[in-house]
Amino acid sequence: MKLLPLIMILPIIGVAACSESPSEPGTPPNNGGPAHSAFLTPAANGGFGLTLIDPRTVRHTDAAGIGYALVIGKNGNQYVGYVGLLPGTSLTASPPSAGGVLLSGTYTLREFNNIVQSGNTATANDDESSGVIALVADFGAGTVTGATAGSNPELTVNGTFSGSTLSGTVTHAGLEGQLVGAINADEAIGTFHGHNDTMVYVGGFIALSP
Repeated sequence: MKLLPLIMILPIIGVAACSESPSEPGTPPNNGGPAHSAFLTPAANGGFGLTLIDPRTVRHTDAAGIGYALVIGKNGNQYVGYVGLLPGTSLTASPPSAGGVLLSGTYTLREFNNIVQSGNTATANDDESSGVIALVADFGAGTVTGATAGSNPELTVNGTFSGSTLSGTVTHAGLEGQLVGAINADEAIGTFHGHNDTMVYVGGFIALSP
């Protein structure tokens, strides 16, 4: 691995096998609000063991078979999203204590927006985005920052890490969400979610050094 000065570039590297399935089998609790999101550990196959209306599930892995999965759907009249690292996903070698590296890869984001809840009914738009994400890991400061490609990024990342544990926040469409994941000197795997009364989103990224 070559430690680089902290300058932003946008190399594109392929990472992943990404698959989507249309169904899930259990019913999550409904907190009564229009939307809800949370971290939840999926099964190895990317399933969450939940009974949702019209679920969409994504499982995304790197070449070593580690990664994340997510699901969005409807729980009664509540729009929900869950995301988590796949079992066995860890980057055990801690990052160095100095220097920095550029990380580039892909992200996936699924969301419901324009949620309107009235009594026992609710409506929303179902959207998705995916593409390139570029991050800068500053090992001395213990930070990971960056954004998805484009002049108006779908996602910005403001993370910190201790050892190989990644945490922090992301922002999508002006709504801040939570970030958790793993990082080492050559790779970062992140999962994130956020919600308010009109939107819920979940997603993840896998980014590697050149």
